[in-house]
Parts: sequence; structure tokens; C-alpha cells
Amino acid sequence: MQMDRLRERSRRGITTATGHLTATEGPLRVALDELARRGVGTRVIKGALAATLAWAVAGQITPGSLPFVASLTALFTVQVTIKESVEGGRNRLLGVLVGISVAFAVSELVGLHSWSMGVVVLVALVVGLRLKLESGGVEQVAATAIVVMFVQSTTDQRALFAVSHLADTAIGTGIGLLLNALVAPPDYVPAARAAVQSLGRRLVVVLEDLAGALAEGTTSAGAADLLAAAQVVERELDDVDEALDRAEESLAYNLAGGRQRGAFARCRELSEELRGSVYRTLSLTGSLGQATSSLEGGVALDLGPLAFPAAEAVSAVCVAMLDRIDRLDAAGGDVSDDGLRSEVVTRSLALEAATADALGDLDAGEALRMLPIVAAVLALKRLPDRQPVPARAGRDESRVHG
Repeated sequence: MQMDRLRERSRRGITTATGHLTATEGPLRVALDELARRGVGTRVIKGALAATLAWAVAGQITPGSLPFVASLTALFTVQVTIKESVEGGRNRLLGVLVGISVAFAVSELVGLHSWSMGVVVLVALVVGLRLKLESGGVEQVAATAIVVMFVQSTTDQRALFAVSHLADTAIGTGIGLLLNALVAPPDYVPAARAAVQSLGRRLVVVLEDLAGALAEGTTSAGAADLLAAAQVVERELDDVDEALDRAEESLAYNLAGGRQRGAFARCRELSEELRGSVYRTLSLTGSLGQATSSLEGGVALDLGPLAFPAAEAVSAVCVAMLDRIDRLDAAGGDVSDDGLRSEVVTRSLALEAATADALGDLDAGEALRMLPIVAAVLALKRLPDRQPVPARAGRDESRVHG
């Protein structure tokens, strides 16, 4: 037991030290956040630092030249995610290497003439496309070929310039990648978590309004408003997907992102659960709209003996969903409260029992209006992170409303 505590303490110490060194936490992170609030973002600072270091390093390796290529390459390599930096650096290096090869091949075959420029550009673009480089890589092939072929006039001068150009590009790419990966690496998991939680809380607001409509009755106009509100939440699913995709991309090649991968997995899991809940909420609002459309003169829909059980079932779902959303901030542990999930099941069973008791007293028209609503309410109890637990006897009912 003592050894386990020592290992855990050591692990936490190493994690904290790593966070301070990489500026993912600690005083450096606080300073970077303060600069970001003043309009100087972390990427701007890393870009300036990368360009400076690349100039210094390249100047030592290729003395006598102005290593602006290394500085520019380092600046362009610092992208919003490490994955973009890696892919951009790979395309840039391949583009330079292929461009040098094209320049030497064309100069040996056709020589230097006024029309050689067109041949160089044509061959460079075709080769870049054949290699399936991205647009930036294809352009890099053409630009490098032009510069290498026409800046120097002799083969020896051209070869020396090509080697220097390739070395500066490699230096700038390497320094840009290292800085972007090791110093305050881009992290979009918090933004994704905030997007998922915002979606969930907006959905809970719609469900709470639905619970009120079920308890007190609603008109066709009220049902239309509820449907519109649910559709607004549905449109936010695209924003959540975009935030999650960006977060996932920010974790690729991220050496310091180990702790965030678990948080991202929980965000992705909850987003899928909420997606299903959004569609089930749309189904419920649609059922309300159909039921109220047959009522004339703005008459409110009254579910009679089913009103209170239906509202209670939806309210229980709201409480359990809010708990699930709030637990997303936790660094691990249980993803939901079994007691609250048990309450959802209990309220759903109570609605089923009330529906069975009321069936004998409903005429055909009332049954056609009410039963689809009841079915849609019962579908809300599907909170799919695990199977519902058995109901606990004697729970405090005030928790559902609290």
C-alpha cells in the first residue's frame, strides 16, 4: 500500500512537472492566457519564437547566407494543431525535394531559355499532382523549381543553392514542429467539452418546457413553439461535431495530450447520447403537434390522468441528464448517478401503469391523441451509457423536482 502511494505521488509529480515545462499548466500557462486575453495568442508567440530559433540555427549550419527560408518555414509550420503542422511540414519538404529534382532535370534537358519558365512550372505542377500532394505542396514544388533553376546560373552554384535551400527548409520544419508539439501544444478538448455541455443544457431547457406543457396542457401554437425550440437544439449538433473533430485533431501527435484523451472520449460518448436524446425530443414535440392540430379554437390539450405521470417522467430525465452533463467536468469515475437513473425508470413505470389504468376510460379519439405522446415520453428514458438499474424503493420524490 505504501509503495502504491509513493508511485502515485511520483506519477503526479512527473505529470505536474511536465505540465509546467510544456506550459500546459502553471505560471507559463497563466501568462500565455493573459497575453491571449490582450490579443496576443499563443500561436503568435510560438511563431515568432520558431522563426527566431530557425534563423539562429540555420545561420550556424549554412554560414554566409541569409537563412530567411528557415525562418519562414518555421513560421508556416506552427499551425493551429500539431497534425496540421506535421502534414504541412511533410508536404513542404516533399515539395522542395521534388522541386529541386524538377529544376535540375529541366535545366539538363532544355537548358536556360525564356520559355524554360513555362516548362518548369508545367512539369512541377504535373509531378506534384501525380504525387497527390496537397495544394500547398504542389505550389511548393513549382516555386522551388523556379527559384533553384533561375536564381543561380551554373550547375555548381545551383547545386549549392539547392542543398542550402533544402537544409533551411528541414531546419525550419523541425523547429516549428518541436515548438508546436512541446510548448503549449494546441488543446481544443476544453472547447469541445463546453460545446457538448451547452448542447445538453439547452436540451434540458426544452425538456423542462415540455414537462410543463404535459402537466398544464398546451395549444397547437405552444406545441409549435416547442418543436421550433427542439429544432434549434438539433442544429447545434453540427457545431458540436465540428468542435469534437477539432479536439480529436488536436490530440493527434500531441505528446502532452495523454490526460486529455480520456476527457475527449467522455465528451464524444456524451455527445452521442445527447444526439439520440435530441431526436427523441423532436419525436415528442412532433407527437404533441399532431395531437393539438386536431383541436379547434385554440383549445389546450389535456392528458387527464396521464398529465402528471408524463410530466414527472420527463422531469426525471431532465435531472438525470443534468447530472450526466455536470459529471463531464470530473477527471474520471462514474459517468452517472445510479439513483437518478433509477428514478427515470421508476417514473416511466408509473406512466406505463397510469396509461394501462386509463385505457378503459379513453375513447378512440383521445387514445389516438394521447398514446403516441406517452410512447414518445417513455422513449426518453433511454440514457444509453449503461443499462438502467432497478428502481430503488422509497426514494425522495422531491429530488425529481429539486
